[in-house]
Amino acid sequence: TFLEEAARIFLRSDNRAYATQYFGKAREAERAHSLNIDEERHRQVFLEFALAGAVSAKELSAEGKALLERYSAGVALDSFLTLNIERVKGGMPPYGGLAADVRRLAQEAGADLLGTQVHLLRQILSSPSVEQSSAAFWKQFRRALVELARSDEEAKTVVARLAPPSVAPDDWVGVLDDLGITGELVDGRLDCREWVERYTRMLQGTWRASYPRALCLLIRRMKGLAGKTVALSTGLYSLEPEILDAMLEAGARVVFDAEPPFYSFLRLDRWAASPDRPDLDFLADSDMVPLVVRGIESAMRSHLDTLIAHSGTRRMLGVWAQPRLGDEPTAAQVLAEAKRLSKLLTPVGARSFPDQLAALAAHLDGPRLLARTLRDGLVTELTWPALEAAAAESGDASPTLHESFPAVGVASNEHIVWVDGDQRVAEARFTPKAGTAPQRWEYLLVEGETAYLCRHDDGTTELTWSNNPGAQADQGYVYWWRPSWESTMLPVPGGRLVGERVVRVGDSEQPFSSVRPLLSEDGHYWRVESNHVNEVDPQTGAVGRESLPGPLADLIAPYLRDGWELQPHSVSWCPTTPTTERSLVSTAQGRHAWVTLSRDGEFLHLDADGHVCRAGSRNTMGRISRPGGGHWLVSDGALAREDGSPLLRTAGTNGLPHLLHRVPRIG
Repeated sequence: TFLEEAARIFLRSDNRAYATQYFGKAREAERAHSLNIDEERHRQVFLEFALAGAVSAKELSAEGKALLERYSAGVALDSFLTLNIERVKGGMPPYGGLAADVRRLAQEAGADLLGTQVHLLRQILSSPSVEQSSAAFWKQFRRALVELARSDEEAKTVVARLAPPSVAPDDWVGVLDDLGITGELVDGRLDCREWVERYTRMLQGTWRASYPRALCLLIRRMKGLAGKTVALSTGLYSLEPEILDAMLEAGARVVFDAEPPFYSFLRLDRWAASPDRPDLDFLADSDMVPLVVRGIESAMRSHLDTLIAHSGTRRMLGVWAQPRLGDEPTAAQVLAEAKRLSKLLTPVGARSFPDQLAALAAHLDGPRLLARTLRDGLVTELTWPALEAAAAESGDASPTLHESFPAVGVASNEHIVWVDGDQRVAEARFTPKAGTAPQRWEYLLVEGETAYLCRHDDGTTELTWSNNPGAQADQGYVYWWRPSWESTMLPVPGGRLVGERVVRVGDSEQPFSSVRPLLSEDGHYWRVESNHVNEVDPQTGAVGRESLPGPLADLIAPYLRDGWELQPHSVSWCPTTPTTERSLVSTAQGRHAWVTLSRDGEFLHLDADGHVCRAGSRNTMGRISRPGGGHWLVSDGALAREDGSPLLRTAGTNGLPHLLHRVPRIG
């Protein structure tokens, strides 16, 4: 029919939803208009679409009712069973309403319902698609399944190989118990290792199945697991620690297909929230403790008392609480360690983890920490008088800073002052409309004029230029996230290059979501993308071929041959200006330069003066020369020792982090 052909077209276009809809319309037309039906063709067409997954459960139920109108009840029942048997053997799982439809037809035909269900199960049970049946199917056919397994050993063996993800683990254990399969798993008549491995791997791929307490109790009883190796996938999110504890108690050796990712861990929250939980002592004695320790801090937020109350989790918590401080930690490291262990600073914690807390207490020596902090240095050893004066004049405890190399803007209370070296090079004041948030504005200096993007409380934005404050260009909703250290917006003749374009005074389109880190060498420019660097035209912003500045390429070539990879977003590379040539941050030989490379999780940094730094991390963005000798590393505005050990941020007179911690990296 026309509607069936339309459904086939949608199937060929991989649009199963529309195919299902049009197939249903074809059947509705048959029923509504009492059309003559070629039964053999009807059966073939129905099966064609059923095997393609284009027949809804509603339509299958309707077909059962329609068969009663065209056939005697017995023939209708047989036809309906045949249709569903062929559908399942063709690869489609039984639909949720199958039991109700079979019951209705069996009653009409006067057939024995249990016998009918057993017959249906016998025909479809060995089909792979049955394993994907809904929980409703297994619940409604449970009695028939037990009856079949009692009389058919082969069917019982088939059920023992199933691991239906739709059924709660403990409900499935109940089904297996009814069939006598659990006894065979426990006494070794069935291969318990293969069953445990297959069923657990299924759970690893299932989204938050119900808690498997009965399953764990069953596994603990399996004597056949002793000395056997159970191989699991690396998916830890849905793997309950108690399952591993049960396998280990039964004597199994548990391995993973590969090393689980460093960011994955075993979650204790559901174990902690369940009644009659075990201590997890066997897990605590295993080499899988690190998989628990990685995430135990999240469980501490809600279940600390429970973790301490059980011997196994208490020992794993003790592993997490082991000292992490070296012989000469910085004050920042001591503070971080005190915060990490703060939840254990209770009478119960002191009794449970005396050695760990004693190790922390040994570092809480005020005079020694103060002396060490002063030796490590404070950012206030440096100064930028013009910038600090502009910030002080703003009257704001925390003015925002904005980069437009070589200038830095200090903004507060609708007012911005641009400072370049010891000079104020531009200044602008704006009058905001009601319902705006000045602290969330963005600013850019172009040819002495300031562009600012005003954000309204409703999320909309407007662009205004200081030379034409009465003209606001609506920008709609603008979404982006840009750390200030990632941007280097460089001046070019007639405008400013921001990455994807050149901004000129009076432009009506906001530039801030176009910002990319820029590199510059000998009058040429490059734009940094996520994992590569491209040439860019300084007159138009047009992107050219992928390349690097010549000196940069020569610098990193030996490292690339040794397997290191460039981290483009961490690179700073541009010539100095008369006002920045004496910068203490990664500056030498007329160039601001900092290069980060990585290899196998290790980072290597190359400074402008040729120094090679193997400390720090991906976020280490430069190296500062200390006025009295030595150097700091800088990361996200925070200072660190040259070995990468973090230092405390210095507070200003207002108690907030000092302004100099927020200066752009080549500012």
